[in-house]
Amino acid sequence: MNTEEEILNSSRVVAVVELSPNPNRPSYGVASYLKGNGNKIIPVNSEAGEILGETSYPDFSSIPESVDAVDIFRRAEEVPTIVEEAIKNRGKGSVDAGRGDKRAGSSSG
Repeated sequence: MNTEEEILNSSRVVAVVELSPNPNRPSYGVASYLKGNGNKIIPVNSEAGEILGETSYPDFSSIPESVDAVDIFRRAEEVPTIVEEAIKNRGKGSVDAGRGDKRAGSSSG
């Protein structure tokens, strides 16, 4: 089992940064898949009140609970700041930067 599989298998609460309410966006598909497979997702999107039936938070530091993993759908140059915020505010877990989002340099898009 590779590291990504281990993270996904052990993570049950996943913050999805910049989760779109649009079902045609990669972030929505990833979050929908995670939720459909028993994970709790926490949307982080300053422009949405609720996505996939879950309360959306304006930024990572507003999340009122611990998260196991963070999935980031932002431009690559914005990822380090989000990673720093995640580490500072939660101090544990893992960061999955931009899976499925070509803007962040992923080819899995």
